Amino acid sequence: MKSTALKGLVLVMAAGFAAMGACGRKADAPAGASGEIRVFTFGYPPEKMAREQQAEVFQKRFPNIKVNMEVSPDYDRKLTAMLAANDGPDIWEVCDDHFHMFSPDLTDLRPYIERDRVDLSIFYDRAINGYILNDGMIEALPIGLCPFVLAINKDLFREAGAAVPAGDSWTWDELLEAAGKITRGSGPSKVFGLGDHWVFQQTAPWYFGGRYYNNDFTEILFDSPESVRGIQHFADLIWKYKVYPNFEEASGVVANQRFFGGRSGIQAVNIRGLNDFITTIGDNFDWNIVRMPTTGETGETPIWSIVQGYGIWRGSKNKEAAWAFTKWATTDPESLAICALAAVPPTKNAAEIVRAYNWEKKDLNTQALINSIPDAILVQPGGPFAQVADIYNAFWDSVKKGETADMAQGAKDLAARGRVILRSLNLSGVNK
Repeated sequence: MKSTALKGLVLVMAAGFAAMGACGRKADAPAGASGEIRVFTFGYPPEKMAREQQAEVFQKRFPNIKVNMEVSPDYDRKLTAMLAANDGPDIWEVCDDHFHMFSPDLTDLRPYIERDRVDLSIFYDRAINGYILNDGMIEALPIGLCPFVLAINKDLFREAGAAVPAGDSWTWDELLEAAGKITRGSGPSKVFGLGDHWVFQQTAPWYFGGRYYNNDFTEILFDSPESVRGIQHFADLIWKYKVYPNFEEASGVVANQRFFGGRSGIQAVNIRGLNDFITTIGDNFDWNIVRMPTTGETGETPIWSIVQGYGIWRGSKNKEAAWAFTKWATTDPESLAICALAAVPPTKNAAEIVRAYNWEKKDLNTQALINSIPDAILVQPGGPFAQVADIYNAFWDSVKKGETADMAQGAKDLAARGRVILRSLNLSGVNK
């Protein structure tokens, strides 16, 4: 049922752009671009639907090129196995949090970009910069960003006498005041002001000016005073103010389901989850989305977002066809309208594209997604830094279980362990 609804939304959106004239032109494949290509992407349901519909539309525009779309939720393991067997897909989805892990296997797109005069200024800086290496190589072009916003249950706000955020500007002090009023009860039926989500622990060090790493990624900063303040801030939400579920309270309850059931007033979500919110909540309560809050003291509004893009395998036997698809997929308004089911378009006309989407919730504050882009950051890089990310996430489990009470000491121990890993990786001079 949901799958059919999603497909309908994608088709309506693409058709809308055709009617607007964004995609009414005929497109001929470049000379030599024909044959078959394999495209490998992630398998999250809205993304799967968008990518498959994108391939279908592309083939109508470029009938000389057949796209074999492969989608898998077991993305990392399968891609690694394919590359190890020298059987890579012509194109695969590259995220900037891979942090250039696949650069040796990717084609430099700069010569194609310069040859075809692709204007990179159409992209948000946040969307394109993560794909440009220090030596000038461009390893991929972006399809979309995935910034998080907050869904708010406006009925719970009103019942609790809490101020509903006006517009897209509010602070952590205002959020905490509202969350405190909304939180009530105990045990399985407890209503929390703020629903649990991994995105908060990911961004914790940033709110008071801290970071995970220094600018060249040669030093860990978990134990800086600024990072510790951010970590303490989120620990206090759990243990001091009790507006956020601890480990035991969160166990056995999917966070989104807590929100859907009216048992939390605020829940993190990004664009790929919005249709699930719309179809599940229906008319059960009044809700909308707003931007992440700002820390009044610092003015920081760090917003977790990866960038999704397409890169071409060095070993591809059909690079011209692969480039034709990559260029169209990442720059054509019709393609980006389809992709918007799973990500905010990476181009500076994103607001126009998202507004044109036929959202079932007609008053959805989609501008909150667009307004989040300037604050969208790569919070915690993966790729070669995945081992450090693992110990950071394990640290947060200990915080949520109440096993770490002294955040400064906990962050100091965490940083010491991380530095051992960082030294062993020998990543001095890694591309930024």
